[in-house]
Amino acid sequence: MSVLKEEKLRQLDKVLQSHALHGAESLKAFLRFVGLSAINHPETQLKEYVIATEVFGRRSDYDPRIDSAVRVQAGRLRTKLQEYYATEGKYDEVHIDLPKGQYTPVFSYAKPSRAEDTNGTHRLTETAESLASASVKQVALPLWEELLRAPEPVLVIFSNSVFHGNYDEMRLFNSLDVLEGHHDVPTSAPSLNLGPGQTPVIDHYTGIGEVMGVYFLGDFFAKMHHPFRIKRSLLLTWDDAKMENIVVLGSPAENLFLLDLPQKQELIFKWVPDENGKAVNAIVNTRLQSGEQEVYRATQYGNSPSQVSEDYATVSVLQGLSGKNRMMILAGINTFGTQAAAEYVTQPEYIKDLIAHLNIAPAGESPRLPTYFQILLKVKVNGGVPIHISYVTHHVL
Repeated sequence: MSVLKEEKLRQLDKVLQSHALHGAESLKAFLRFVGLSAINHPETQLKEYVIATEVFGRRSDYDPRIDSAVRVQAGRLRTKLQEYYATEGKYDEVHIDLPKGQYTPVFSYAKPSRAEDTNGTHRLTETAESLASASVKQVALPLWEELLRAPEPVLVIFSNSVFHGNYDEMRLFNSLDVLEGHHDVPTSAPSLNLGPGQTPVIDHYTGIGEVMGVYFLGDFFAKMHHPFRIKRSLLLTWDDAKMENIVVLGSPAENLFLLDLPQKQELIFKWVPDENGKAVNAIVNTRLQSGEQEVYRATQYGNSPSQVSEDYATVSVLQGLSGKNRMMILAGINTFGTQAAAEYVTQPEYIKDLIAHLNIAPAGESPRLPTYFQILLKVKVNGGVPIHISYVTHHVL
């Protein structure tokens, strides 16, 4: 199966931006020239003379019998390509090879693995899965490439709300004061003054949306052939937040550490009064753009949080605390919005919608997104299930 032109261009750009070629400007120029030639003129076999004069600035009287610069650089490039695909590019679906004896690179899909069955015979595996993964990866790269660039696992953080009380009565730890800026409230449940015979109990619960979000992310990372690990938010350390690429599921109402992040955000979660004066969690827009609202609230048809008919969520892509990594926050006002945000960044049809709204690349070029941004989503909910997710607006940070 031949590799699509768009996939070739994207893979060529990825290798050119890789750590393997960092600082090797002559090899980058070599690969860029021969790669674009192979993509745009596949019927042409590049000659040593053309590369010497066009890439390395040799004069028109260049004689390859005397000057071996092109052959030497080709050997170095082959070594760098092998290094790249053995490390940071080992899960790439498209490979670039420079066969010995020629200067026209070959683009191909990674070969599916072969595994031995119980009878000792070999069977071909992952053929359909590889093609499906290639399709998903092609769509997802503009959004996910920076988070997936490092070979280390992505750390997925899921919220775990704190309940406190005793076995007769338990209630959700009230984070209202925290969200109003009183950061002296602890991230674990406070001690309680219990009556005689009452036994204190602290349990941790995770919303259904966060559970589904972990599923969507796990399935996505499997398709990307990229490792990931999960941790509940109360076990997260600031070293984790500083050193790793992180995806967070849930809002600051449950993930209290999000309140202390130094990164700039313009769509924030805050408790505001509803039409009856009751404090409700909402998304507040701190920098109004044309056509936007200042406050976005969820809609309920009853008193129970499970009776939500419309929710809002944000997708935030921020700089990591070290400045070298990334943080993605997928957060709904309610757990249903969190699930919807996870779907929006992992399902191809939604990723295409995201890219269509945020693409900043000139016409005809591969899609490119702003470095850091926030997206606001509107979520229709029926029976506790997000049934429709739509883009509302976005802010470039």
